[in-house]
Amino acid sequence: SPTKESSPIKVRLISSNVNNRNKSYKEVLEVLSSKDADIICINELAPKMSEFLKENLKSYPYNCLGAREDCFGIGVFSRYPLVAPKVVTLSGSGVPTVVTDVDVNGKHFRLISTHPTPPVSVQWFNWRNQQFSELAKLSRGSDIPVVVAGDLNSTCWSPYFERLLQDGSLYDSEKGFGLQPSWPTALLPTFTVFKIPIDHILAQGAFRIGKREILADLGSDHYPLFVEIECRNLPSLVHDTVGGAAPEIPARAGRAP
Repeated sequence: SPTKESSPIKVRLISSNVNNRNKSYKEVLEVLSSKDADIICINELAPKMSEFLKENLKSYPYNCLGAREDCFGIGVFSRYPLVAPKVVTLSGSGVPTVVTDVDVNGKHFRLISTHPTPPVSVQWFNWRNQQFSELAKLSRGSDIPVVVAGDLNSTCWSPYFERLLQDGSLYDSEKGFGLQPSWPTALLPTFTVFKIPIDHILAQGAFRIGKREILADLGSDHYPLFVEIECRNLPSLVHDTVGGAAPEIPARAGRAP
């Protein structure tokens, strides 16, 4: 008789640009804790916020953190073990990206938490698109399923975003859930008439998006994004080779001011 397909593993993930100037620590913790997420990806992670979250996200024993004082700090907090986590750079901007494998009960997938520069100048526009190109290569070249999460500083209508999806064989989690704008919040009242989706969670491989929603304001100019991902037939984790599970990427020269 045919082999019965195993039941999907459900992984709940939040991706949030918390704003590096945000001092609303209680609100941040309340919103990040509101969905009982398994993994929390943070953009604009400032050192004080990083210390606060490490102290208070007690049910997330695994993390990979690259806090910074500017707008490009980054971090991942997880209930599942992170295998070979690395903070790397993918463009001439020098901004950090977390690349890690996630061990979900002996099965694994690759998580990429990233925050490219906004296209506010020709240089930053080029750096963002360079980062998109490198993200696509990472996704396309992976031998295990991939999830990409973060403030990508691009709407879903951008041709560069569409190229990222196509070249990386990535699926936009927003598809099928209607338009879910994530920026800006009331922190930028001049612009709130025109909200756009620039925070994204993308997937490649054995995933189905079961739930997706925008969460409450936590004192940032971005709303957090929540998804429940159903994972089917993830590959088993080979413990004797996990040291090379996530790709080593050389740092590039240059840094966004």
